[in-house]
Amino acid sequence: MADSLFIKKLKVPARIGVFPQERGNLQTLVIDVDMTVNLISAAEHDDLSKTINYADVVKYVIEVVSASSYRLIESLAVHLVSCLQQRFPITAIRLSIKKCPFDLPQVEEGVGVVIERC
Repeated sequence: MADSLFIKKLKVPARIGVFPQERGNLQTLVIDVDMTVNLISAAEHDDLSKTINYADVVKYVIEVVSASSYRLIESLAVHLVSCLQQRFPITAIRLSIKKCPFDLPQVEEGVGVVIERC
């Protein structure tokens, strides 16, 4: 069994999409991040400096997404996972990105991707 930190339903505005109608306006992406990390030292010492600060992850995700202009959420998700793996001491990650497409009003809760890396 592994320890993990997670962030659920982080809403981030992004310029993403294939069609001009999508790219013309910012869309809200909903991002979930589950990171496998070793929490033993942080828990034993009750010390934030021995773990990953949630606020730092949130700020970094917003920074990476805001600086991007991918057409596909698949591309953005793979890029974001790679950035998080390089920035934070994680051993595995599961990231999902969801958006509500303007051209599929019958899809109530959105469409998206899930990327998992060890």
